Amino acid sequence: MKKLKYLLSLLTFLVFVLAAGGSDDSSSSNTPQVGEMCKMTHSCFGAVSEDAYDEVIKCCNAKDDVGMAQLVSLGLAAPVNEGEQGKVLELGFLKTQVRFDNGVALYVPTDYVQKWE
Repeated sequence: MKKLKYLLSLLTFLVFVLAAGGSDDSSSSNTPQVGEMCKMTHSCFGAVSEDAYDEVIKCCNAKDDVGMAQLVSLGLAAPVNEGEQGKVLELGFLKTQVRFDNGVALYVPTDYVQKWE
């Protein structure tokens, strides 16, 4: 019984420690928030809609150059160069919508978006 109480106390303590440590200030992070300026850390293809983004991911995973060329020619996808800058419109776990300086809003991989300072 003492072991159970000890383990329960230890578990509770760890939960509090992890919860307190997990609340870091978002301003110190490299991940931009909605409305903040950002830049691309890698070149990639962006998509004009969430559905088009799913198709872009399928083409990338399958290494389907013909399919990607079709998406670009239909205006559903566009190449985005490393270093391009824009404003975050929507922030997601896997994809983020960015309005780039040329006025085009595209969904791009969240991992490729960095706060611009």
